[in-house]
Amino acid sequence: MTTSTTPHNRRPPATAAGASSSSVAAAEAENDAILRALIADVRSLRTGFSDVGAEVKQHNTLLDSVSRTMSSASSGLKKSMRKLEAISEGSTGVKHMWLLLLLVVVVLIFLWLLLKRKGY
Repeated sequence: MTTSTTPHNRRPPATAAGASSSSVAAAEAENDAILRALIADVRSLRTGFSDVGAEVKQHNTLLDSVSRTMSSASSGLKKSMRKLEAISEGSTGVKHMWLLLLLVVVVLIFLWLLLKRKGY
């Protein structure tokens, strides 16, 4: 690309009519080549940005899905924790815990007897 010290809206003074015409034609040809390269770059960038936009939409959909799943899991966990707190706070909660412990002990004894009988 040629550079000149004159402002863009002024042409350099011509020394001869023929030299001026050929330099203008060369500058126009160079400008046309630069413009074609610029148009190709803009098309390439437009394609790249549209691909990025599609990927952003896909990731936003995925993030929304994860957010809904986490909210659902969080509300289920809060509900379970409230139930556990209600069981542990009441006097019936203590009874339930002892019954659960007794059930576990009975099941373990039953399994031990079953395994002993089979010869393990």
